Parts: sequence; C-alpha cells; structure tokens
Amino acid sequence: MTWCLTPGRLAPFGGESASVDDRGQWFAQHSTARTTALALLTEAMHDAAAAYAQSPGVALELLTAARDRFAADASALGGDDLPVELELVTAMRALVEQGAPQGTLYGAGY
Repeated sequence: MTWCLTPGRLAPFGGESASVDDRGQWFAQHSTARTTALALLTEAMHDAAAAYAQSPGVALELLTAARDRFAADASALGGDDLPVELELVTAMRALVEQGAPQGTLYGAGY
C-alpha cells in the first residue's frame, strides 16, 4: 500500500482511495478529525504547562505552534465550539508570553 500525503493526490486508506485535503490530512469521519485536532491541542497545552517553569521559551514555541495548527483545523472543520478552544490556547499563550506566575500548576511553586 502506498501512502501519499500530497494535497490533491489520492491516498489509499483501508482499501479505499480518498483525497487528501490542502493541509495534507484525511480522516474517514469528521468526528475523527475534530477529536484529533482537540487531542493535539490538549497535548501541546499540557506539554507547554509542564515545560513553562524551566523553559518558558519552549512553552511559548509549543503554544504558538499549537495555536496556529488549531486555528487552521478549526477553520477547516467548522463548528461553533472550536473557536472557544482557540480562545483558550490564545489566552494561555498570552500568559506565557507575559511571564505570568505558574503557581502550583504542574508542581511549580512547591
């Protein structure tokens, strides 16, 4: 089986051919695409929070990449609930950029 992640090209998955979107993604179901987008965002937010105390620059990079990717995902997927999640990661990124105190999140401050 050949995998092709070039936009506009056909990619066989599970014995079927489907077109990969402009971002190089293909999901059999819309809900799978939404779940994947949210999972990647959540994972990046977790990793950024865990890194923040020791490496705020790394945390900022993680959140910037996560925000940009999720903004593209939210735009492509649509839905009234995804912009709220984009606001959340944008707010978290702003806190990191401002050097906000972490408090006890992820064990910091103990």
